[in-house]
Amino acid sequence: MHYGDQVPPRYVNRGYQVLNEQGVVIRVVPPAKSPEELARERREAAERAERERRARAQAAYDRFLLESYTSEEDLLRTRDRRLASLQGAIDAARHRLRELRQRLEDLTRQAADLERQGEAVPAVLRAEVADLRRQMERERRFIRLQRRRQEEVRRQAETDLARYRWLQARLRARQGAGQASPGVLRPDEAP
Repeated sequence: MHYGDQVPPRYVNRGYQVLNEQGVVIRVVPPAKSPEELARERREAAERAERERRARAQAAYDRFLLESYTSEEDLLRTRDRRLASLQGAIDAARHRLRELRQRLEDLTRQAADLERQGEAVPAVLRAEVADLRRQMERERRFIRLQRRRQEEVRRQAETDLARYRWLQARLRARQGAGQASPGVLRPDEAP
């Protein structure tokens, strides 16, 4: 214990009490937090901030769903339009791929004819064959990408449809409970 008008520097981090002239405690200074406690508090604050960010993002997405779609059928029509658009891109790429394949077969036949006649295949012809193969691979990659996008659209539509149904049920329940304006759901009302 130390009495005086200053806390010795080596005890400052341990916490102390400030007394008035009558010896009554007028202020308590808690001990300094350990590095572990500070790290835990920072971690908890970051987790809390992330939860709040996710809740705000979900609330914004909920508003988007409710404002963008008037019914489940509307949501499904939007999904179908997106899928049809992606399928159109796939069909066009398949058509290009067939054309490239036909052109490659023609050039390969030309090169084979030249070799059978004992002539060297010109570098331009070899370069064109290589370029066609690269183009064909690009088209195949594009088709795979569009198929992945179709799957993403399907998954997102399933998720959105389930969420939309939940939101609509929640809003109907609110209206049934006599709330005049259903409003938008708060983040803490999420399923």
